[in-house]
Amino acid sequence: MDADELERLGNIKIDNKRHIVVFLDILGFKSHVMNYIDHKKGDNKEILNNIKSAYERALNSNYSSIFEYTGLNVQYKQFSDCTCLSIPNFSGNSRAAAMILCSFIYLLREFYFNMLTFDLYIRGGLSVGFHYEDDNIIFSEGLIKAYELESKAVYPRIILDDELIMRFKRLWANHKDTISLFGVDKVLISDWDGSVFINPFNFSQALENMISEGHTKKPSVYDESKDLKTNLVEIDYKAQIRVLKNLENKIKKLGYANTDDNILKKYIWLRELVNWNIDPESAKIKFEYLLK
Repeated sequence: MDADELERLGNIKIDNKRHIVVFLDILGFKSHVMNYIDHKKGDNKEILNNIKSAYERALNSNYSSIFEYTGLNVQYKQFSDCTCLSIPNFSGNSRAAAMILCSFIYLLREFYFNMLTFDLYIRGGLSVGFHYEDDNIIFSEGLIKAYELESKAVYPRIILDDELIMRFKRLWANHKDTISLFGVDKVLISDWDGSVFINPFNFSQALENMISEGHTKKPSVYDESKDLKTNLVEIDYKAQIRVLKNLENKIKKLGYANTDDNILKKYIWLRELVNWNIDPESAKIKFEYLLK
């Protein structure tokens, strides 16, 4: 896909003063830093490389190439436990607008999931607002709004603001085929409190249509002796079990340490989200899709 093809799909109007902004917080960051500088503990020596790798792998994914074609450069800043990512805001109810918004959601989903595989847990908010950023400063209404959302997220999740939720609903009404192609109807979910957030799991299955139609590559661990659906289910299951084992170990350690219940419940919630993705009937917490 190139810029001409995007233009044929429908014009979009870029607003460089307003951005779509996400603010992310790494949970338990102080203990990670303390373990990193304590030579008696080697479990956190790779944390810096892991954070960098999580972002680089997300940015280099096939579906993120749309940002190069549109000129909507992704801006990224990491300061201590705080992460800010943004792209210029855009308007338009076209297929191109749907593709760009889906691509940014997938970039965040991949970063989120990559962090989980490194046993790092993040919480965040995704919003829209005035945003100025250069090499030295971020001066941003969008970041403030995203930070306020993050403080309400409670659990390890990235929640969306009302403007983006309504935008997705409009695009779903007019470009359901594009949203389904990207699988974002399986990525945006909510729980009992009504907050809409990004589902970091079932990534391969969500991209089934993209893979089957040749819009993105098959996973590197693809088994040619099995059909597409079987491959994707198995790939996702193995990834989910890996995260689930990390969570079970973390919950046990926190329990042994008599950790505050408010901290413990964050990881129990995430464990149930993994269980729901593996088998919805087995989860103690029920979730539902925003777009249906």
